[in-house]
Amino acid sequence: MHMTKKESDRMDEASPTLVSLKDVTKTFKGHFWSKRKTILSGVTLELGEGTVAGIIGHNGAGKTSLFKILTGLAFPDKGRVSFGEKMGDNPRQRLGFLPENPYFYKYLTAIEALSFYVALFDGVNVSPLELEHALIQVGLPKDVHAQRLNTFSKGMLQRFGFAQALVNDPLLIILDEPMSGLDPVGRKEIRSLIEGLKRNGKTIVFSSHILDDVEKLCDTVYLLDGGRLVNKIQMNDILGKSSWCIDYSLTHHADDTAEHREVVLTKKELHLRVTSVIQSGGTLTNIERVIPPLEEWIDRRATKGPNI
Repeated sequence: MHMTKKESDRMDEASPTLVSLKDVTKTFKGHFWSKRKTILSGVTLELGEGTVAGIIGHNGAGKTSLFKILTGLAFPDKGRVSFGEKMGDNPRQRLGFLPENPYFYKYLTAIEALSFYVALFDGVNVSPLELEHALIQVGLPKDVHAQRLNTFSKGMLQRFGFAQALVNDPLLIILDEPMSGLDPVGRKEIRSLIEGLKRNGKTIVFSSHILDDVEKLCDTVYLLDGGRLVNKIQMNDILGKSSWCIDYSLTHHADDTAEHREVVLTKKELHLRVTSVIQSGGTLTNIERVIPPLEEWIDRRATKGPNI
């Protein structure tokens, strides 16, 4: 996992809250004779402007229900959902949503379907050229724009779903398993797109079982378990636990050059070791920051409860 100092410094700055949940609880009733089941219980979290948050947890942890409440497709039994001033009087106009298993009108072409979704928003006018650009932006080339969606592969449909989530230029983008069905190249393209959206000031929250994507993209990670928020991890905390790996070579005799690798735990140690290598006439070949994997961090803190 790699992050530049500039990106790290941005994470330190407090971002105005775009949306917040306070003590949100949601229950559902299945069969007529069954008891109500708690899907979410006392969930509290905040999403700052221009940040990326990841929601992780096993199947059935409550991730999709949380997203439905954020979008207004479901309402909490208890608690409150609040939107920042930028979201306006009708927040649903300012958000984009990609469900985990979206249904699209399969006999429409990509351009026709995207035009349909644009028409669902009041006051959103998108030209045919802009529609084409929206599809190209998510990796759908122009030669498939006139094809019906029932000819698309799963990965192509996922890309189209991403396009429809962005077609109204939303401030808040909610993505339920956005990498699902994508090959490694497709995942990299979507990661690049999310990074670009963040640079443009968008707020993104997404769920994923792929921790590598979460590590690369997120400022904050929330762990849901059984409908409860059991952990909140700031990626800056993980960065603070990183170490540095130094590769260098030293010439001990005329033709005796030895390769060395060392790991240091602090910036002070790194500076001292680099200075020592240079003063000894050595050659630095690589300095790499080593950041603990998110999975290990979750394991270490799982028993401590949420840090909200």
